[in-house]
Amino acid sequence: MFLAAMFSNCQNDIEDVPFSEYSLEGTPASWVNVNYFDGSYKVVTINSNNELKIYVEGDYPPIDFTKKTLVLAYGCHSGTAFGLDIKFQHVSGRDYVMTASGMATAAAAMFDWKFAIVVDKLPHNSKIQLNLNIINKATES
Repeated sequence: MFLAAMFSNCQNDIEDVPFSEYSLEGTPASWVNVNYFDGSYKVVTINSNNELKIYVEGDYPPIDFTKKTLVLAYGCHSGTAFGLDIKFQHVSGRDYVMTASGMATAAAAMFDWKFAIVVDKLPHNSKIQLNLNIINKATES
C-alpha cells in the first residue's frame, strides 16, 4: 500500500508543458536531415538559429531562442500517420516526455514523419523520452 501511495504521488508531479506547434507549411522553407527509413526515431532540442539551420533550409518562421526551445521529433513508421495528438510533459528535474498518439494507414512501406513544437526555454542537457502510440487503422478493432 505504501508503494502505491508513492507511485501515485510521483504521477501527480508530472506537469503538462504548454507548447505551440511549429510548421513550415505555407513557407518557402523545408525540413532537411530529418529522414530515417530503418524504423528508428530521434528527438532533438534546438536552441539557436545556427542549430535550426541544420534541419531547415530556406526562409523559416522566426523563433525567439532567448526565451524558447524548439523540440523536433522525426523518424519513420509503416503507414502514413495522421491525426497526431502531441503531449509534452515535465517529469522531474531535466526529464521530459513527449507522447505522439494517432492513427496510421496500413502499408507495407515505411514513411517518414516529423513534428516540431516550441516550448519555454528548456534547461541545458534536458532529456526527452519519446513515446509513440500509433495504431494501424487496418488492425484497429
